Amino acid sequence: EGVFIRSMATRGSLGGLATATREVCDVLDAGGFDRILVETVGVGQSELAVSGMADTSVLVLVPESGDGIQALKSGLMEIADIFVVNKADRPGADRLRQEIEVMLGIRQGHAFRHIPAHHGGLTPPDASPPPESGGWRPPVLGLVATKGEGIDSLLEEIDAHYRSIELTGSLMDRRRSRARGRAREVLERATLQWLWSETGAERVLEERLDDIVAGRVSPYDFAEEVIQSLKQGTRL
Repeated sequence: EGVFIRSMATRGSLGGLATATREVCDVLDAGGFDRILVETVGVGQSELAVSGMADTSVLVLVPESGDGIQALKSGLMEIADIFVVNKADRPGADRLRQEIEVMLGIRQGHAFRHIPAHHGGLTPPDASPPPESGGWRPPVLGLVATKGEGIDSLLEEIDAHYRSIELTGSLMDRRRSRARGRAREVLERATLQWLWSETGAERVLEERLDDIVAGRVSPYDFAEEVIQSLKQGTRL
């Protein structure tokens, strides 16, 4: 009760999310839902759009599927605020958690703090590593979703992260950045729709297409012709 679930096709949209996902989140927010969870189609090197939409990004990994390598992919370590190893009762789960901890330590500069430096000296084993910028250090949690194990801890960490970024002002910075990116995205979509449906650019493309195919005119020449005509107010 009080839970609404909506599946949305990406329809070829890049970033791992449907184009209208932000608008749906706006509707749910206006409807008074306290928590809005957005699940992506999966995460690779380009499906990172959710980090530009959510206040807290949770990266869920599972053992026995090469996710240790997956987590090394460009951008993943940077966007996740919380790491979760689901199916934590499976073989390899502890190793995956350790790999993530090491990778986080390398990023934060304290992965090998127990190893003596070249000129001697050793950081005490109980010394706390420096926190992430803004005071938040991403936790690595074990979870067994089918048994409900670890769910409460995950919710606590999500709330803790929200309080942390709210306290440091990072929350407002994130929302300003999201608003800027979203405004640009909406403008770009509207501009493209106007360009192809209202300016005659489609007709000019058809007229130049044979020359483009033959190499007499490049796509850049075509684009420059259209842009210059629009700048000068000339109807295409």
